[in-house]
Amino acid sequence: MIKYKKMCHMKGKIMDKYAETSKRLISFLDTNPSPFHVVAALGKMYEKAGFKRLLEKEKFEVKRGGNYYVTRNNSSIAAFKIPEKDFKGFNITAAHSDSPTFKIKANAEINVEKNFVKLNVEKYGGMLMAPWFDRPLGIAGRVMIKNGEKIEEHLLHIDRDIVMMPNLAIHMNREANEGYKYNAQTDTEPIFAELGSEITLQDIIARELNVSKEAILDTDLFLTNRMKGTIWGADNEFIAAGRLDDLQCVFAGAESLIEAENKENIALHCVFDNEEVGSGTKQGAASTFLKDVLMRVNRALGGDEESYFRQWQEASWYQLTMLILCIQIIQRRQIPAIGLWSIREWLLNIMQTRNTPQMLYQEQYLETFARKQGFRCRHLQIVRMLPVVLLWAIFPMLRYH
Repeated sequence: MIKYKKMCHMKGKIMDKYAETSKRLISFLDTNPSPFHVVAALGKMYEKAGFKRLLEKEKFEVKRGGNYYVTRNNSSIAAFKIPEKDFKGFNITAAHSDSPTFKIKANAEINVEKNFVKLNVEKYGGMLMAPWFDRPLGIAGRVMIKNGEKIEEHLLHIDRDIVMMPNLAIHMNREANEGYKYNAQTDTEPIFAELGSEITLQDIIARELNVSKEAILDTDLFLTNRMKGTIWGADNEFIAAGRLDDLQCVFAGAESLIEAENKENIALHCVFDNEEVGSGTKQGAASTFLKDVLMRVNRALGGDEESYFRQWQEASWYQLTMLILCIQIIQRRQIPAIGLWSIREWLLNIMQTRNTPQMLYQEQYLETFARKQGFRCRHLQIVRMLPVVLLWAIFPMLRYH
């Protein structure tokens, strides 16, 4: 009986730890609906932890024992911690800031069916389209504003029910429950207003940002799922939220980097944009962003190109891990609360040591861990660590070998 009580007490403490981490994740997901919001939030997290921002257009002034971060396009970010003594290499984790959604096209309002004003959108990334229907959606992203002779970037989050993609009533589509192939060009255009409305999307943007419509030069906007993240299940063991792909790894990696203590290597967490559409942009994983940051840091610390390549040879290749949630951890993007904590702890291990486990997750490992804590964690899918990932992301660097 005493042993059982101790086990229950331990279980309660462990679950409290998981619940606390999960609540922070959910808050991060709910308040950062676009890649631009994500990178801005990460910058604040890092600065609160004592990191200093570097600018790509300026010389990298870094020193041993310092913590720094740099952004590209305000949608990708790399943060790193330099040890006090000479470093042997880099401990790198990576994730992506974008998630499947719908991108709003320029001059988006279109009149349809003699009744409605819809927004012209395009599918962004690999997604399940059906869950976007019959729920109120918001709008978020960035807006370029002309202020005198300068062009300024403003974050925008219209955090209210502003558009919706309605399904046809069953009376008008009797075969709806037998399977329906959505046409991304016509079926997913959300209703924005009634025909004849004098309010335009530009009006709403200008009002939200407190600027004139004439000052709006361009926009980079997306539809957002307004359903808040939640912890659920018989024992509150699951998390459900939008944008878990891949913001759970973004969040866990950032917290792990902040807590990491590495006396031998530079610990770095890199978050790329545009993974959902191939990573081929200047801020994507296939760009020179990571290579540029690493080479500039190495040179700023007195190294040269030769020492840079030697450090890569010494570094363990299996530590280069692309943590992307297009690999589903749990079906329908629902993950156990224990899973988030495990990701966080594993990333912390990567940041602090060169002895990384051969597998990121194994069902047997997590089941055993869960049983030791006195509770069960079901429906865990094996997510194997990829031994040589990001090779394609740093291919421009490898061609010198």
